[in-house]
Amino acid sequence: GAIDSLVHSYDAASGAIFYVNAANDYSVCLSGSSFPVTLGAEKWKSCVESRTDSNTPVRFSDWTLPLSDQSVQFWLSVPMHTPSSGLGYVFLGRNERDWTDEEQAAVMSSIEIIGELVDLRHRRDLESLSRQAAERVLERTERRMVMFFEQSRDMIYAMDPDGRFTNINEAGLRLFGLATKGEVIGHSFSEFLKT
Repeated sequence: GAIDSLVHSYDAASGAIFYVNAANDYSVCLSGSSFPVTLGAEKWKSCVESRTDSNTPVRFSDWTLPLSDQSVQFWLSVPMHTPSSGLGYVFLGRNERDWTDEEQAAVMSSIEIIGELVDLRHRRDLESLSRQAAERVLERTERRMVMFFEQSRDMIYAMDPDGRFTNINEAGLRLFGLATKGEVIGHSFSEFLKT
């Protein structure tokens, strides 16, 4: 993923992207891991707040990423601004030497590009969450409509453009003196009127 590319490109020993995802979960994507991990808000904030600045990179020393047992000596955290997801942070750490100003500037440039990719993913995730919520509302509405249709004491039916029944509820069957919907579906209303 993106963090593995950064770790490799900048000769880092370890790295992570801290962000809040579309479901408002406080997440971290660790280098060497295929999937992001959700941290509690407090744990996420304890990792980020004293080691970051929302506007500028921060260098700090001797720290261990969450879920890791490898302490790393020299760290660089860089804010990652995205229009739809807000603020995230990229952390890169290594042991051999501290980060230079030139490396810091290069990392910042890389993160601008990654921020655009993160933003696209975040918007896609928001759309997916919105679609899932709409599908749940639609399913609940359909269940309520089916219950209303089937449990109504009044006759309720549906017909196609040719005037043939496509559905009828139990009250309608009772009114016609019939036992099954199959006796009605496909027939016209006039076939059931007594002359």
